Amino acid sequence: MPAEIQASEIRWKTRIPINFGFTGVDEDDAVAIMKRLIRKQWPELKRPRQCIYVIRVTGDVAIRYPKRVSPTIYIGQGRAKGRLTNHTQWLAPLVMSIPKLGLDLRVAEIVRRNNTSLCTHVEADMLAWFQARHGALPWFNRQRERSKEEIYEYAREAKQKLTKGYTTGTGNSFRWAIAPTKNNPHHNAFARGHIVD
Repeated sequence: MPAEIQASEIRWKTRIPINFGFTGVDEDDAVAIMKRLIRKQWPELKRPRQCIYVIRVTGDVAIRYPKRVSPTIYIGQGRAKGRLTNHTQWLAPLVMSIPKLGLDLRVAEIVRRNNTSLCTHVEADMLAWFQARHGALPWFNRQRERSKEEIYEYAREAKQKLTKGYTTGTGNSFRWAIAPTKNNPHHNAFARGHIVD
């Protein structure tokens, strides 16, 4: 059994807020603005390929998952900066369709000597934990990485540090819980990750 993952191996960086208060722009311009905001606020990373990241909505709105609401819409891993800027293609239409909706991007380096693939296992476990707690994968995640799940044990503080990256947190309340309708192009992706009881 591999060594237990410790809290010291998880290094969350400063959050990147995308407060998209723009109106009157088309989707291509919105994508360009979001990419510029991400690049401008990007934290310095020593190991940019060994990251996990979480995308959350901000404001009065959360996502209505089967078991509970959550602001988390995506959990990913790998070269986060490039992946996040590519995600603006689907993030821009979402942010533009809901007034005052913002985004919160959270990035953590997962660092263990001589183990550059640890982040893939951490992401797999985070997706499994999220689905168990919420009844679905985050909205824009397509599938779990079952072959990479439960390979590692986690120290209690390490698991808390990871789940804090996607849980609602104390003191947060939402006025709206949304879900895509069937005529939304992102409905199938949202419904695919639901657990069938």
